[in-house]
Amino acid sequence: MRLLAILFCAGFVVVLSSGCGKKEEAPLAGSAPLQPSATPTESTLPPSPGIPVPEMAVVTEAAPKAVATVMDQTTTQVQGLIDQTKALLSEKKYQDALGAAQRLASLKLNPEQQTLVEGLKVELGNMGGSIDSGFANLKEVVAKKDYAGGMTLLKELTSYQLTPEQKKVVDGLRLELQKLASSQPADEGKQALSGLLERKP
Repeated sequence: MRLLAILFCAGFVVVLSSGCGKKEEAPLAGSAPLQPSATPTESTLPPSPGIPVPEMAVVTEAAPKAVATVMDQTTTQVQGLIDQTKALLSEKKYQDALGAAQRLASLKLNPEQQTLVEGLKVELGNMGGSIDSGFANLKEVVAKKDYAGGMTLLKELTSYQLTPEQKKVVDGLRLELQKLASSQPADEGKQALSGLLERKP
């Protein structure tokens, strides 16, 4: 009886130990056994939550196109501002050209655009210098009571787009030139005065 109890316990332990071991599933007929891969590949990674796999492919393909579109729009915007600044400079619209150049400075430029913008800045500087020297020369000519020289300089200055402050200075100098013209002999004074009035912007 004692021997029977020992055999029964030993058999019970064997059955328990064989049931706790790891069971391997038999591969399906006609399929190759699965090999564990060292690194997960794109096909083994689970899809992102909420985005089906086909839509993820569309998003991945669309991203470079979106970047290219944004870059094209930026290039178009920069080129438009460059062209606008050139046109404003050719029309002697200094203040507007200066504003366009300042907007250009806030944008990211490629090397070719940077070279163009640097050239526009030089032109703007030259135009600003011409305006400043024009004012200095006009004041000097008016002080010398040279109304003929003053009229020439006044015409040149008024061809530029001036600030409101600069316009006030021009108007004051024009009045002085008109007084000079009226103090000249009758025929010369009339001719000079009519010339000044015709040139008033």
